[in-house]
Amino acid sequence: VGSFLNDKVVEPIAMAFSSETKEPQRSEDTENTDAKDARQVSFYAQPMSFYALQAGVFSDEENARKYASELKNKGGAGYVLKDGNNNYRVLISGYGNKKDAESVSDRLKSSQGMETSVFEISGKELSFSADADELTANSLKEAEVNSCVTALSELSLKRDRGEISVEEAKKSLNEVRESSLKIKETMEKAGNDDLAVKLAAFYLSVADAAAQAEEKTGEVEFSSALKCCYLSAAQARAEMG
Repeated sequence: VGSFLNDKVVEPIAMAFSSETKEPQRSEDTENTDAKDARQVSFYAQPMSFYALQAGVFSDEENARKYASELKNKGGAGYVLKDGNNNYRVLISGYGNKKDAESVSDRLKSSQGMETSVFEISGKELSFSADADELTANSLKEAEVNSCVTALSELSLKRDRGEISVEEAKKSLNEVRESSLKIKETMEKAGNDDLAVKLAAFYLSVADAAAQAEEKTGEVEFSSALKCCYLSAAQARAEMG
């Protein structure tokens, strides 16, 4: 992995979810069973901020992706984020606290003359209560969205430091992808409740990013895809509200 990745980006990264059936006959006993199966469940996630290192902002998507491609070849994420003003932000890495991001930005400027800035990706506090069946309730217990972002960031850090092999990193990614798909599918079955919709969208984004990273073969290419994975998760968390 290139020196840009090892010396400038990796080190400061912060450690910061068939059988035949007969049509049931409605009865008082059935209704009581349904009531017993449903339970009041709560979901809570603290506010979360993730600080991305931004290498450029473009009004033209093609130009943004061209520059992003150059950064990918150096081991940076080259992640393109479209903001609310229709600008395309090119991000190279992400950090759990602002000081780490600023430190890397200063280092890049002094050693390589590369101008970067810090862009905050933030997600608001989430708090929901609803009636749910046992399967949905159990999935909600596993749906720790903030921890998911942090875990992906830590996985990227371990790989870039050489603490785990590409094969080990891909195995972990596969586990993340499979568990994310299970939660996503359960939330889709739960209906159009606001929480279910948001969680389904979050875990779909995580699963898609993990799948894309798993397909990468080269060292630098895979390292870049891992960074895109946690940046994509951070953005999906922000979009939850």
